[in-house]
Amino acid sequence: MLDIYKNLIYSFYPKNICSFKDSETYLNTKEYLLLRKTIDYFEKQNTNENILSILKLKINDIEINDKSLLSWNDRCLTYEINIIENSTLYRIVINLSLIIPFYLIQIFQNKINKKNLQWLDYPKITNPDKFQNITEKISSVIEKDLGFYKFNNNYTDKIISNISFEDITFGQFTYFNAFFKNEKI
Repeated sequence: MLDIYKNLIYSFYPKNICSFKDSETYLNTKEYLLLRKTIDYFEKQNTNENILSILKLKINDIEINDKSLLSWNDRCLTYEINIIENSTLYRIVINLSLIIPFYLIQIFQNKINKKNLQWLDYPKITNPDKFQNITEKISSVIEKDLGFYKFNNNYTDKIISNISFEDITFGQFTYFNAFFKNEKI
């Protein structure tokens, strides 16, 4: 399965061209131009707003916010649900790939100052069972109404060694980076 994904990735990211040492060449490759064209298409269609409307319609008991950054070359639409319990912020982050019909739901937690909502530590990935009902509800809408499939979490950190992108150097680019965004998870 990874070989199929890798072949798709190679159609959007040029192999063996450093994105910052040889940026002019990189930005003019057919692969990068296709990636940019794909992101631009979804941005012009207001896809993020349309999907947010569907999510809010189907999941109307939770506040969902659009955190998509297509102008930053994110390869996904990002939605976030914030839940504060005591002095802990839980962020349920939903990423919908623009390149392949896959999604990821991740839960981050960190301590905050409740008075001003200032972070007291860095967010860490967690998976508390207490949010299982919410994540199952979200997954159901994403799969049944939007036609996306859950991305295998075992693949997110797999490296594609001959690709660099923006500030991600050779040997650090992952499947998560290819299909979703630059963040390290």
